[in-house]
Amino acid sequence: MKVLGIGSSPREGNTDYLLGLTLSEFERLGYEVETALLRNLNIQICDGCLTCEKTGRCHISDDMSEMYKKLEEANIIVFATPCYFENVSSLLKIFIDRTCPCYYWPNKFRGKGLVLLVAGEIEDESKENTINYAKTYAIIMEMNFLGSLWKTAKNADELVKDQNVTDEIISFVRDIDTRFRNSLR
Repeated sequence: MKVLGIGSSPREGNTDYLLGLTLSEFERLGYEVETALLRNLNIQICDGCLTCEKTGRCHISDDMSEMYKKLEEANIIVFATPCYFENVSSLLKIFIDRTCPCYYWPNKFRGKGLVLLVAGEIEDESKENTINYAKTYAIIMEMNFLGSLWKTAKNADELVKDQNVTDEIISFVRDIDTRFRNSLR
């Protein structure tokens, strides 16, 4: 089984750290893992042309073409994002908008698992808004929302210093693995 990690921070730091630990634990459990850091990809904004509604494909020629293949192959997709203005990063929002053609695929993302990792400064309504955004996406795309992990952090290396984060990730990923395998039955 394959896990695709989508890192959506514009900088290296807490979000990448969470994603790296999470994917390492999935790998330890026997999953094939792959990482895509959106800051390193050329993904244009959706232009709202609605071509995908008719064809199931996007007319924009950029790195998203390769990402469609990776999304199709993945069993579990992990979104890792910083929380900016009570929601996912703009890089993740652009990426999500560009998955619109996938909505028109015969089985959408039916049965795939979605996991959300967030590094956010304050755990207030920002947390609820960000998690609800991912849950709504999962519903629209007919995915199983398997869970979220929110870590409070502001400075770029804050989570590296958190001695509990590795144990939290191990427990979190094992729980996600169990939920996903149960969803396949």
